[in-house]
Amino acid sequence: MKKIFNTSIAYFASAMAAGVFYREFTRFDGFTGVTTLGVVHTHLLVLGMVISTGMSAMISGIAGISHIMMLIAFILLFISLKKTFIKE
Repeated sequence: MKKIFNTSIAYFASAMAAGVFYREFTRFDGFTGVTTLGVVHTHLLVLGMVISTGMSAMISGIAGISHIMMLIAFILLFISLKKTFIKE
């Protein structure tokens, strides 16, 4: 349990550092567009919370199913966009 707790703390610290880096780097660079740096912060934070719950099988299962559903939705979206915009 101590190892899981320490891993969770490491993910939390990484998430906070990623958030600060994202905010400061984009501000310093004057970047106003869309970047994936903001998503890194969120993903690390969520990973830390999932790990801190003891890697519950239920939470892992729900996360896996939701990612699979998102994959299917994106595939269907791109198929629909292809049919709409690329007429053969």
